Amino acid sequence: MTLQEKHLTRWPNYWGSPAIHKFPRSWLDPDSFDFSFSGLKTSVLNYVNSNKKNDTFSIEDVCAAFEDAVVDVLVTKTLKAAQKYNLTNVTIGGGVSANRRLREVFQQRCRQNSLTFFAPELSFCTDNGAMIAFSGKHQFKEKGTLSVNDDVYSRSRLG
Repeated sequence: MTLQEKHLTRWPNYWGSPAIHKFPRSWLDPDSFDFSFSGLKTSVLNYVNSNKKNDTFSIEDVCAAFEDAVVDVLVTKTLKAAQKYNLTNVTIGGGVSANRRLREVFQQRCRQNSLTFFAPELSFCTDNGAMIAFSGKHQFKEKGTLSVNDDVYSRSRLG
């Protein structure tokens, strides 16, 4: 199958099909709302390393299967939390909220569970990279370069 043919047979509006492999879902503790994707990433790496020389290997399919696993966990745990706390609304934000498949599944599953789903317009779904770069620019203007011993903790004060 040529790349052009793959694009014509894409799985709902995406270039790959998640059907190639069902990657693991990490549910952690049954009552936990935490997410962990390290095992998933390792599974993807192992799958790619074991299959990349096969004639039928498709990175698009691997990406779709990875996305399917992540979306499944994010949506399922979010809806479980909404149910536990008797919430009627669900919203997503940040860079991940720009993912079309995540939006579609949230919309569908919220409707099935009589929940109202909110998602910002795509133009407001930016990653924090721009914010961090902007903060870094101001920090550089005020303090100059940083030492290798300076704090890089993810919750460092930005101002």
